Amino acid sequence: MDNAIFNNSIAAIFQKIVVFVNQFALVPIFISCWGIQVYGDWIALTVIPTFFAYTNLGFGTAAATKIIHNYANKDYKTANAYFKTGFFSITALVVLLLILSYLLLEFLCFFKIFDNLTIPFDEAFWGVYLIIVSGIIGFFNVLFEGIYNALRKTALSIYLASGLELFRIIVLVIVLKNKAGVLVYAQVFFIVTFFSCLLYNLYAFYLVDFFGAKSKFDRVLFFQLLKKGTGYLTLSLWQVLLLQGATLILRFVLGPISVVLFNTVRTLINAGHQINSIIVRAILPEMKFNVGVGNVEKIKKTYSKSLLLGFLISLFFALFLLLCGKFIYSYWTNSELKIPNLMWILFLCSIPVKAIWWLSLTVFNAYDQPYIISKFSLLNASITLLVALLGAHLFGIGGFTIGYILMDVLMLLIIFPKSLNMLQMNIIDVFSYVSLPYKFK
Repeated sequence: MDNAIFNNSIAAIFQKIVVFVNQFALVPIFISCWGIQVYGDWIALTVIPTFFAYTNLGFGTAAATKIIHNYANKDYKTANAYFKTGFFSITALVVLLLILSYLLLEFLCFFKIFDNLTIPFDEAFWGVYLIIVSGIIGFFNVLFEGIYNALRKTALSIYLASGLELFRIIVLVIVLKNKAGVLVYAQVFFIVTFFSCLLYNLYAFYLVDFFGAKSKFDRVLFFQLLKKGTGYLTLSLWQVLLLQGATLILRFVLGPISVVLFNTVRTLINAGHQINSIIVRAILPEMKFNVGVGNVEKIKKTYSKSLLLGFLISLFFALFLLLCGKFIYSYWTNSELKIPNLMWILFLCSIPVKAIWWLSLTVFNAYDQPYIISKFSLLNASITLLVALLGAHLFGIGGFTIGYILMDVLMLLIIFPKSLNMLQMNIIDVFSYVSLPYKFK
């Protein structure tokens, strides 16, 4: 294993430990401090901030990828031009979205969306807006992450971002333990997020060395980033459509308790998926760098090893949850909720399926080709939600889960074959790039 990938892996493990703490430590605290009804309504309300968090038009991701590719080729002037174009584009977008998000909340107030909740109106309105603002200012982080990756300092960026996230979790736990309501929680969340983003981005400025190359905002590059970024946005929008659409379906068809049940079960299942995210976090910067230098064989080898490793780990985790998962869930939620058997089995079966298509996405990201699969992702998410909605009406939470898991099956059937085609490989080639006692011919 390359030193860079190894260092990225260790850093990514630390990052996922922080994510694990965030997802698992706060849920029982939310339930005990706010109650299931209030917490369920808060999860439903966070659909709005989550939507805005994905409205960055992909500028950051597109610009970051171009910075890495051009920096790898030692074209520092072009890398700098992409950075400046991306930075000014994101700044304008942030200002626009801050205004639009407030207007949207006022529009929702007109239809009395906030009046039928267990959360007081003022707390719901301003709490949601502060979380929206926190997500929007985070748009800059993706761009500056490209600088860390271009400098081959991915591990440093992960440690820094994760350390700041851990600090935010600790502060929020303290706030919740002191019986803070929704508004106080959102205020503290915003303040810590703002200063964390500022520190992370300013340190990238300190490290970078290509700003000596003279360049400026480039209109041509702007439209390139807009085109590529829209592809990345579409690639992300399916997640917003699926996850937030699922939350809304559950809230209005089955009630707030089903929202908490679904999100907590999904969080537990995704604990195993975090391992695959660690793999992606470790290999993607190096794959992008190797695309820049044209080392195709190394890309194929990295992809093949990561795919098999992620699949085997997912199988092991699914078996572990089959044996111990319900006990862990009961302890975690203080026995407040019980998982239906059909829902549980379906989620377990989805773990290895999701591992394959999720790891296959790295190929499209590395080659900066989001459009190839973005349209399929949105279509799959739409089909999934329609089936889930019908299932929820007919069979309750079990029927909803059948529809929801359909997404993983559809994504596997489309993304995995296309990733192999892009690398000009077949399934046997995947095994041939892994060091095994027996070589497939």
